[in-house]
Order: sequence, then structure tokens, then C-alpha cells
Amino acid sequence: MVIAHKVYEELAPRRAASVPALDARLSVWGQATREAVQSRANALARGAVLFAEEVGRSAAKVQGPIVEGSDALLALGADSLAALASNLLPGAVPQSCRLLWVDPERLEGRILNALAPAVDAARTAVRKRQALYRRRARLWKDHPDRLEELRDEVEGLRVPKCPPPAEVAVILSSMFKGEPPRPRLVR
Repeated sequence: MVIAHKVYEELAPRRAASVPALDARLSVWGQATREAVQSRANALARGAVLFAEEVGRSAAKVQGPIVEGSDALLALGADSLAALASNLLPGAVPQSCRLLWVDPERLEGRILNALAPAVDAARTAVRKRQALYRRRARLWKDHPDRLEELRDEVEGLRVPKCPPPAEVAVILSSMFKGEPPRPRLVR
């Protein structure tokens, strides 16, 4: 038996936007985004290691678009992480080789060391954005319409998701082969 319920979007009227409520929402968003930046950096390093284990020393020959590190870490997709990895691999692979193979631990360490300034820059960008929104909220505390618009804007802020390292490795291998990425079924 199926019962249909009438769904009411908003039963109670929405509370007016306030500076403390915006500040709390910005704090949660900022903390989650800073943690996501670090986990995305770790996923990038692990995905690059998986790719290097698959293709060996040839990983240094992967070519991708040049991207800014902090922008790639704050972007929402995995393509930007793979592009950033393709920028870092040519410098990190030759320094991580042992005779004919790539040492995964050394490669991961080299990539994480190379990513450290980008991680710091991304965290700083998040803090600056938080400060900008907080400043605007304090300036507009006596203007409820502007404060409502600011609340809608703050509620629209997205936290970048951390892709699995295998997804980064698949995108890197498709860049290496010069073809568009194809999803693989894993059994």
C-alpha cells in the first residue's frame, strides 16, 4: 500500500539571518574545506603512486594542463587533481627512482613535499574568504535584505570532495595515453 504525503517545503518561516549564525556556518565550512584540502593532497599523492607503479619510470613523461596548486586542491572535481599530479610527476619521479623501478614511499613523500606550499596557500585562501564574508556580515548587520543575500551565498559554498586515489590514477593514465578517461569496472 502506498501512502502519498503532501510535502511542505518550509512549514515554519525561515529565521532572519544574523551575524552569529553566518559566523558559525562559515566556521563549519572553513574547517571542513581545510580538512578536505589535506585529504585531497593525500589522495593526489596516492593516486600518482598508483599510476607510477603501473607505468614505472615513464610516469615522468605524462603531460597535462598547467594548473595552480591551491586552485586545483580547492576545485570540486578529480580532473584538477590529476592535472596537478601531471605537473608534479616529471620532477618527482626521477628523484624517486631506484635503478629500474620507482620507490612508492619516496615518490609519495616527494609529491607531498612539493604540495606543501599549495596546501598552505589553499588554507590561506579559505581563511581569507571566511574573513571577507565575516566582514561583509558585520557591515550589513543593519541591512536585513543584504544579510539574507549573504546567507544564501554562504549556504551555497561547497566543500570539495576527496576522490579515491584510483580515480586520480585512471585520469592520469588516460592523460598518459592521450585519450579521454574511461570508467573501468572493478569486480
